[in-house]
Amino acid sequence: APILSRFDLFFVVLDDCNPESDRQVANHILQVHRRQAQNIRTPFTLDQMRRYIRFARTLSPKLTPESQRVMVECYRKLRQGDTLGRSRSAY
Repeated sequence: APILSRFDLFFVVLDDCNPESDRQVANHILQVHRRQAQNIRTPFTLDQMRRYIRFARTLSPKLTPESQRVMVECYRKLRQGDTLGRSRSAY
């Protein structure tokens, strides 16, 4: 099977350089890996996350005709931007 088909969804994340944000991210990563981040307050407990994931696995989302129309239109615009050289995506 191909790694990507033309109907796969993927998202491009633009990484704009911001020295202050980069410093905060680097400090956070170092603290987590040095086990000094025990005082970090997470919005959900581990049990809440497990229950949410268990619940999410029971769902079977369906695309409405309107959702399908929007996705087709977005894909068309994405491809049109590619042919005109206006796209900033790299795939």
